[in-house]
Amino acid sequence: MNRNRIRTWMLAIVVGLLFVWVIPGSGQHETERVLVGSIVAVDWDDDGDVVAIDFQTEDEGRFAIDLDSRSLRLLSMVDENVEIVGSVFVGEDGWEYFSVRSFRVLPTSV
Repeated sequence: MNRNRIRTWMLAIVVGLLFVWVIPGSGQHETERVLVGSIVAVDWDDDGDVVAIDFQTEDEGRFAIDLDSRSLRLLSMVDENVEIVGSVFVGEDGWEYFSVRSFRVLPTSV
């Protein structure tokens, strides 16, 4: 391979990395959002404990919850009506995930 071709490939790789890591909206989290909906269990362990959840909204669809230290408490809130604050991002698998910054359980309607 000649030097010009190697330089071209290296430039293409650097530009691609800049696009993914620097340019807003290119695989990064979007601006913060507030969603209202309910927690839905989607996976259980062998003991029947919930290990993965989605968040179902009326208007904006369904999002997989990115489980971290803040959102782990949501595992015990299946079927609860909740307001979550955070951002949506698309994972490597193509699914839309919601990264939870904060949440609160809403009062049940009577």
